[in-house]
Amino acid sequence: MLIRFTRLDDKRHALEIVRADGSLERVELETKSLWLHDLTHYAVEAEAGIQDGFWGLLASGKTLAEMNDRTGKGIEGYAERMGAVEMLVGAVSGALSGVPLESVSENIKGYFEHLGRGGSFPAWLTSEYIGRVHGRMRSLVGHWNGTPFGDTMEIVWME
Repeated sequence: MLIRFTRLDDKRHALEIVRADGSLERVELETKSLWLHDLTHYAVEAEAGIQDGFWGLLASGKTLAEMNDRTGKGIEGYAERMGAVEMLVGAVSGALSGVPLESVSENIKGYFEHLGRGGSFPAWLTSEYIGRVHGRMRSLVGHWNGTPFGDTMEIVWME
């Protein structure tokens, strides 16, 4: 799936996805909070090979409306997995804002244990993984910062 972020102005961007089957969706969004969150999802999910997170579900045919349906109906059957992915995105966002990288996976592990889900802590969620996500985020943010208004940043989702 091709993902396009078009820089409209200093406050808004367009998100466009083009699936392998040729179907296309486009929305205009507020940039300040949504763009970084969406990119963090991309880095977290791509580095872990998660196919049933936000971007993987879009690639498989879920629509943006389904993914943003606040009733949860659009992601029925995926809610628990999406909750875990959101937790990872939140933790990685913390690392991007100054939490030491080496403590992020330990903080997440502690949270899993607090929830009584210590046994379901993913083995791949290491400080090395967090470092790879952080590196990917630096690259993506740099790409975006170099994208002039009116131009588009394109990235490819693994399929």
